Amino acid sequence: MCYSIKRIYPTDLKEVANFIAQLNIEEQHNIGYCGQNEQELLRTLQEDFIDGEFTSIVAAFDNENIQALIGLDIDEDSCEVWGPFSINENVTIQEKLLCKLQQTYPLISTYLFFINELNTRQLAFMEEIKANKTGEHLLLEVSKDSFETVVAMTSRYYKESDYEQFKKIHSNAFSKTHYDADTILNRVQLDKENVLRIIEMDGTVQGYAYFEMDLTAKEAHLEYIAINPEYRGKGIGTLLLKEVLTEMFRFDEIAQITLNVNNQNDQANHVYFKAGFKKKATLWSFCLNK
Repeated sequence: MCYSIKRIYPTDLKEVANFIAQLNIEEQHNIGYCGQNEQELLRTLQEDFIDGEFTSIVAAFDNENIQALIGLDIDEDSCEVWGPFSINENVTIQEKLLCKLQQTYPLISTYLFFINELNTRQLAFMEEIKANKTGEHLLLEVSKDSFETVVAMTSRYYKESDYEQFKKIHSNAFSKTHYDADTILNRVQLDKENVLRIIEMDGTVQGYAYFEMDLTAKEAHLEYIAINPEYRGKGIGTLLLKEVLTEMFRFDEIAQITLNVNNQNDQANHVYFKAGFKKKATLWSFCLNK
């Protein structure tokens, strides 16, 4: 059968969002970078994937029906790959889609994939294109309905006198990260939906948690949580995490919170489970360098 390979126009993004939503809800098709709510998918596609008169998405069509698609969320010379999503077992279609994107965006040198461990078709495709496996991750979720909120808060909002201790804890815990301590503080100042909470006793900062919310999009993201090494193993991390979740769930717009965490970090994952998170999926990350 002959399939046509086309770049997607912005006017066709609703159809793309519907296609992704229907597949991504199933573990055997699931891609970790994408959500499952059609309206949220459409909003993200409209914000991040439009490229002039086209989008950074290509699809294979059988007559007028989408058979497979791949999208790129581009950041300079690298991208997060949305897909492949396919209802067709012909792997050649996916190869053609990826080739089309590589030709369209020749300056991209790094392609990042995030695939459910039960999505065997795409795991096989990673072997086919010789992508390197870079890690295993847990997708964790906690919902407002099942979470037991904290009544009396021990943590508080950040204040200027915390700066040096906060910076030291953050730098030690996250030496290579996209937000350094000063960036976090700038983001807190710029947006009241970005929150930095501190837990301290007798002037000593024992730990912190930083989260961002987008109430319009009904989303909340725990960006960082770290405990001073001298105070680990005392239940402080679990307490702080529960208090942060309590604050997030105070907003009617926030119904559930998800986290992607390293599957090998047993100590940190133990804290997440004790705070109320449940495992939703295991995801494998891959990198393809052109």
